[in-house]
Amino acid sequence: MNQTAEEWDDMNEKTQSEIADRLHTVIADAERADYRARLARASRSHYPQAAERG
Repeated sequence: MNQTAEEWDDMNEKTQSEIADRLHTVIADAERADYRARLARASRSHYPQAAERG
C-alpha cells in the first residue's frame, strides 16, 4: 500500500476534521445534559411540591 505524501495529508486532514466534528457533538451533548440537569435541580428547589408528585 504505497501512498504519496499528498494522499497521506488528505487522509490526515479528513481524519482530523472527523475528530473535530465528533468532539463538537460530544461537547454540545454534554452541555445540553448539564443544562437539563441544572434546570431539573432548579425546578425541584423552586417547586418542591411538583417534585414530590413526580
